[in-house]
Amino acid sequence: MTEAATRRTPGTPCWTSLMVHSLAATQDFYHSLFGWEFTPGPSSSARMSARSRATGRSPG
Repeated sequence: MTEAATRRTPGTPCWTSLMVHSLAATQDFYHSLFGWEFTPGPSSSARMSARSRATGRSPG
């Protein structure tokens, strides 16, 4: 097993998932709350970014 090239601070989230009924409404909410931008992902998912930095992916 190889070691990660970048060490993360203990307790830092590395993965989160949010299953929603309305992806569009959820994107609108998080855009207005945090300013997140969304780009379409595979299938019915989306990738989130904040300040041009990837923050995650939303599975559909």
